[in-house]
Amino acid sequence: MKIFVIAHKPYKNNFASVPNIYTTLTVGVNNGNKSNPGALKDNTGLNISSKNQSYCELTGLYWIWKNYKDDVVGIDHYRRYFIKENNTKRKELLSEDDIKKYLKKYDILVPEKNFLFNNKTVGQHFCYSHDPLVWNSIREILKNKYPEYLYNFDKINYQNYEYFFNMLICRKELFDEYCEWLFSVLFLLEPTVDLSRYNDYNKRMFGFVAERLFNIWIKHRKIRVKELPVVFTDKGLVNNRIKNKLKKIFNAIK
Repeated sequence: MKIFVIAHKPYKNNFASVPNIYTTLTVGVNNGNKSNPGALKDNTGLNISSKNQSYCELTGLYWIWKNYKDDVVGIDHYRRYFIKENNTKRKELLSEDDIKKYLKKYDILVPEKNFLFNNKTVGQHFCYSHDPLVWNSIREILKNKYPEYLYNFDKINYQNYEYFFNMLICRKELFDEYCEWLFSVLFLLEPTVDLSRYNDYNKRMFGFVAERLFNIWIKHRKIRVKELPVVFTDKGLVNNRIKNKLKKIFNAIK
């Protein structure tokens, strides 16, 4: 079992105890990214490290899929971690025993669902925050290559919550199945997207797309999910997000 902490720069997680199942994977190494000393690198073996600007943590998922063999794998981020339930004060990382216990009953561990701001649907949120043309392209790709997924794309389109962050923990066999499907869709989508049209935020387009595809895959496959809390270790980031939400609310009622 291995939980990969995806990072593109040096970091400290500040947990009192870090079980030995956790290891850092640096992503975007071909683009010059560096993280903690001794970290694994996403530009070894079979890799898409150079796509990191637009694929974000997905270059790490790809590396794990193609190069790592173990019974259970998971994804945390350098500033976001799955933590134990009912343990928000101490904020303890999941242990190997915790994960094994959950996977006896569930197929996959995911972040607690996030209900979308202003009751937007998943489709509305993506089109508002990113690009409606890309959303339409995803549907067309599924229609042509995976028509059996189209029904669940349309269901997700009108859903008002989703699982964010591209974080998961599951058995490697299921992880591999997901990655095979995910990257087949993304590689068909990529030639249709002109990243030069976007600001730096939306140049991370394929990472954003994958968050929605993950939800579609879960619903279509009827995956048994266990939702777990995620702690943000970057308080400045959280505070900025709260301020931005309050600003939107204030502007809406002006």
